[in-house]
This record gives sequence, C-alpha cells and structure tokens, in this order.
Amino acid sequence: MTARMCVVGAGLAGAALAWRLAGARSADVEICLAVDSPDPRDASRASGGLVRAFEIDPWHRGNAERSLAELLSDPLLRKWAGYRRAGSTYILDTGRPGHRAALAAARAMSGVRVAGAADLAADGWRGLPEHAFAVCEPDAGYLSPHDLRTALITDFAARRGATLLGPVAGLERTRSGGPWRVRTVGDGPRECDVVVLATGAWTPALLRRHGWETAELTTKAIQYTQVRVAGRRPTPFVDETSGLYGRPDEDGVMLLGVPTESWGVDPDRLHAEPGLTDRAVRLAAERLPELLPGDRLRTVVAADCYGERAGLALEPVAAAGGGMFTFSAGSGGSAKTALAASAQAAHDLLRG
Repeated sequence: MTARMCVVGAGLAGAALAWRLAGARSADVEICLAVDSPDPRDASRASGGLVRAFEIDPWHRGNAERSLAELLSDPLLRKWAGYRRAGSTYILDTGRPGHRAALAAARAMSGVRVAGAADLAADGWRGLPEHAFAVCEPDAGYLSPHDLRTALITDFAARRGATLLGPVAGLERTRSGGPWRVRTVGDGPRECDVVVLATGAWTPALLRRHGWETAELTTKAIQYTQVRVAGRRPTPFVDETSGLYGRPDEDGVMLLGVPTESWGVDPDRLHAEPGLTDRAVRLAAERLPELLPGDRLRTVVAADCYGERAGLALEPVAAAGGGMFTFSAGSGGSAKTALAASAQAAHDLLRG
C-alpha cells in the first residue's frame, strides 16, 4: 500500500524534509511539497545562515555537528548552499548555567580550538569578562538558506513520486482516523496519510485556526542590520557575554545584531526596533575596537517559530487525532541543524 505524505511549507526545513523523503528510494511512498511564494519575512530568506558544529545544548550540538559534517563532505550541497568557509568564534560566559559543561564538551570535539582571554585579545576582542572562553572552528562559515532551499526544491521536483503543489488553502479530515484532504490553490484536493507542517513562524496561527492546541509553540522576532565598516573584520561570531552576534557580508559590510525580546509576534506585521540596532553597533564598537562601524545600510526583521525544546524536530499534533506533525520550531537556527534534523525526521516518518 502506498503511503502518501504532504509537507506544507517550503522554507529550508520543509524543503530539506521533502527532499530527504523523495530521496529515500521507497517504491511505496508518494511525497507532495506545498510551496508558497517565498516571503521576504520568512526565516530562510532573512537568516544570516551561520553554520558551525558547536552549540551549548548537547542535542543541538549533535545535530549541528552532523549537519556541518555532511555539508563539508558533499561538494554539491556546498554549491547549492553557496557555502563559505569563514571560521566561527563562539564566546561562552562560563558563569552561566550549562556553559562550563559545554566548554568541556568543546575541548573533546575534533577541529575545534578553545581560546582564552589572551587569544581573544590577539584576535581584536576587548572588554570581555575574565571567565569568557571562545570555541573557535576554522571549518565553520555561512551559507544562503534561501539558495539551498531553492536547489533542494528543484532537485525534489525531478524525483520519482515527488509532486510540487501550490499554496495550501485548507486542511480537513475525510473521516475520523482517515486520511487528510489537502486543498491547494490551483491543484485541487489531495488525500494524504501524513501531513507535516513546516510552516515556520506561521505554524502557531495555522494550528489555532484549526482549533488545535499550540501552547508549546510561539513566535519571536529576529533582527539584524547590515553595517558598512572599516578596519579589522572578525570571523562570524556569537558573544554570549553581551548577546552580540555578527558575520562579514560583502566587502566592507558586517551583519550585526542582538537578540530581541519580542515574543508572540505576528509574522505578517513586523517592525524594526531602532534601539536594537543602536545596541548592536555600540557593543561592536566596545568589543571590537578595531572594527569601525559606519553607515547602517539595511535592517532585516523576520520571525521564527519556537518550541519547548527550541530546536528543529518533528513533533506530533496530538489534538489533530493522528497523521499530523509540525517541523517548524527552528528557533532562528535551522541553517545549522536542518540537514541532520531533516534526515532524522524523514527516518522517523518512513519507519512509521
């Protein structure tokens, strides 16, 4: 009996999952991918695309390590993603819970160097607390999540048993315990045994619209600014002691940002917070005095979906009565973990 699966949403997470399912070479699986027009506010288009192996949380770290290893071993994936090796500096605040354990784990990772205060000062950092340590990865870098998802969708569409659909107009159950009817714009209804909502920041609203509980899912705004700079540009970095993060962009430009505290936002009604840009530029001048910020070129505001685990994973929608899953809690970091998380999610779906 043929299993029919539909992945709704074609950000990086949804595109990677559909691509994995279609590439499983299973003769008894049909895969549909429902594609909306790319929204400039979705996390895949707006993401800075930082990719590294290190994460503080062990579960995230495992997915990040596996994703980077696959990327580095596959020239085609690197080409699709526009991957650039640029290094990574992740500065830990060992006075915070979990950071000492993460530092110990980093020392055991291959291809990683742990840097102390003297090393960081030589790299241009100033004003860090004495208990700050950095995890440095020369093979890390950044990619274009939008370019990667576009390539994955193109490859998916050419595979046997794979079908691209238009935007979803409705989801309904044909009968209790029966298949799902997926209505799409321009393609008519299709019956599916399994539906996966990879709809990013739009997931909580979609679930609420169908009367399904969403207490464990919410949204959060993401914001960074492209700043023209002079002087010494650092590798892509995260500074947990201040919240500042950034990466080099085109010549003479840096992406600079700090975390927002804007929870529960409507992804269709996002607004830039000038104060966040002011803070990011001020912190960059303090922490990296050899980096000289200039004109602020463009501020990017997007939103992502956050779950209890704050990471990309397949989760059942219990209130839907079976056959319905989310794959959307990327929490702003799907670029680092999408390859491994999609492989695991495809494995789980195909194994029932």
